[in-house]
Amino acid sequence: MKINGGDAFSSHRIGWYDLYEDTIENISPYDNIYACGILSPRYIHSEYTLEWINQLNFYKCGVNLGYNINQNGLVVYSDRINQEYFRWSDSENTMIFAKEFQQMRHFFDKNLRNFSGKRRRVLIDATAISKIALSSIVGMLVRTRAVSGIDILYQQADYQYNGLWLHDVYAAGPLHHDINDIDFCFSAVPYSEGKYKPNLPRHIILLCGLDFQRTIAKIRELEPARIDLIIEDEAVRDSKSFASLQSLCRNLDIDPDGILKTKRWNLNETIKLIDLAISRINRTNIHSIIISAGGKPFATAATLHSILKSECPLLATVPDRVVHMQRMPLNKCKLYRLDDRTSV
Repeated sequence: MKINGGDAFSSHRIGWYDLYEDTIENISPYDNIYACGILSPRYIHSEYTLEWINQLNFYKCGVNLGYNINQNGLVVYSDRINQEYFRWSDSENTMIFAKEFQQMRHFFDKNLRNFSGKRRRVLIDATAISKIALSSIVGMLVRTRAVSGIDILYQQADYQYNGLWLHDVYAAGPLHHDINDIDFCFSAVPYSEGKYKPNLPRHIILLCGLDFQRTIAKIRELEPARIDLIIEDEAVRDSKSFASLQSLCRNLDIDPDGILKTKRWNLNETIKLIDLAISRINRTNIHSIIISAGGKPFATAATLHSILKSECPLLATVPDRVVHMQRMPLNKCKLYRLDDRTSV
């Protein structure tokens, strides 16, 4: 299938949307004008990104100056893009996020309403906003049928904390760092509340990454009857991390068959794994809830599944403080393209 001149390596139909994913080498920007978008003040640096960014055309572009801007070796966006500036943080609590999300809703509502194009498409740079903000915006745009398409930019990154790679920090165990001291709450994601069934036992589908130790431990608060775990394979690539995961799962009586691994960036595979986890519950007296931790592709996949497929309530993990780390981009920048099949 040709997507604006590129061969999409993966496609998936979910609800009334077609989902394509590939690198930006193979999927061009939308060939008309984006009604609006959210970008980081600095784009993801690679030999392909500058050419891709230079093709962008917006009616209005929101630039977030308050999130993830201390990245090394990155380049500021061109002045030619019609910009509006915001300071949306990496949400430190639900109250801060609620205030910021009001601004996000107003930005999209205003610019989508004013845009005269028949096919209203938006672009979201996942490096520009927090995971719960990404889930909420995608949920809002899909649920309200406000757009005919959404493009999401994403580049996987590795992180350094106090001079050490984050993977090595976690693998050393919680006694060697203070990241596990960060408290967080489970917060319902706006527009992805699903159909909550308060009187039934809970089936938790947890999507997580390197921080699986603290997220799995926190699950006990929800008193689940069953837990299925979808984990980024890089989180358990060494023997110490995998042994720690097995120990935690034994303590919570998680069936080894309920541990599913996938690559962080693969939305289509993640959606299929959520399908698999739900299909294992063949009784009607248990209630599935999705919890989104891990990377932003996990957050996106969980949002799409909740809204367009399962109607499972979606919860996100919102920390009480932010740990600042150095971000090191990995691999090529990916694009996830959502096309509304019902749009004229």
